[in-house]
Amino acid sequence: MSAENSIANQIIRESFRKDSQLRYFTKRNLPELRSAIQTARRFELDESMSAFLADLSCTPFRAAPERRGDTLKSILHSAKLPFPKIWLEIDGRAFRRRMVELNDGDSFALTRTGPMELVDDSEVLPKFAYLVEQDLKDSNLVRITEFTGLIPGDGLNKDIPPSSFGLSWLYRTDDLILPSNLTEANQIAHGITNFNCLQTGIEYTTDIIQHNKVELVFPTGETIKVAPLAMEIGGGVRYVACLLATLADIPMIKADTTLSKGYVARGQYRKYLNHSILKINLPAKTTPNKLAKKLIAITRRRRHEVRGYWRKRVGQNTQLCIGPHMWSSESETHESHCTKCGLIRKWIAPHERGDAALGYVTHEYILGHS
Repeated sequence: MSAENSIANQIIRESFRKDSQLRYFTKRNLPELRSAIQTARRFELDESMSAFLADLSCTPFRAAPERRGDTLKSILHSAKLPFPKIWLEIDGRAFRRRMVELNDGDSFALTRTGPMELVDDSEVLPKFAYLVEQDLKDSNLVRITEFTGLIPGDGLNKDIPPSSFGLSWLYRTDDLILPSNLTEANQIAHGITNFNCLQTGIEYTTDIIQHNKVELVFPTGETIKVAPLAMEIGGGVRYVACLLATLADIPMIKADTTLSKGYVARGQYRKYLNHSILKINLPAKTTPNKLAKKLIAITRRRRHEVRGYWRKRVGQNTQLCIGPHMWSSESETHESHCTKCGLIRKWIAPHERGDAALGYVTHEYILGHS
């Protein structure tokens, strides 16, 4: 697909059409949706990187069932957005093929496009895209909206214009839970069977999708109601979170595209959007599976105590004291300052960090002098 025909550019152009269904499927004002895509940091995962996304999404969960939940929560804690908005375009067929290759009979995951048998590429979306956004009022809440590009007709059926699926995936990067009306089908959102994570959920943005729910019974006997379409594209939270949690450590090559062309919409000339293409740079003698294990391990540490301490902040024009600081009393925000030089300090209360599933580390502090 040429850069001009990226899903981002297709969605932008579609949003100018008077009869566009984007407003209906996303429940968003179209100028606001355009602005969100235009201001997002846009990345396209090439074929190799899209395939590696499957490794990242599966490898961490090939563990004992009782550990999968802690693994997911640990990854969610690390899956903070490096920018307020990110746009990800993924090669759907490369991703799907690798998902099938990784299937070894372990049915831990609910996977895109149904059961894990190999299907013809023509039955799989060539590309799909995620608009990943940090909530404006709650920085720990992340919303994922999936988009598709133009799906050409086959002679019997008309072209399907670029659109969205009428739902969003949600996840939190802290331990607060989402409202119960959003978490009913959380297993579909993260795609791991037999585990409820109330920090993940689905928000339906169209009535036709929300009211078309069916009953799904898990092997455990648990029953939920979920839209069939959500089941077909399930796992979005896991795919995005695993990528974001490891993005800074993935060895890859980034190439920026620069487009000089444009198009006319509503009587104005508009430029196509640029984006960056990400390609995996697999180290020698390393398999994708081994690299995925290493990257996920980096995001996780054993649960450990952090003792209370003073965090100090130096002002722009602060000239530090030569002698002892003279500290003011502590404010309601637990801050105090030096009355001589203006250095600010804040008390950070004792707390814990890390993943308890990997063990618990206790520190013994020995105080002495020489």
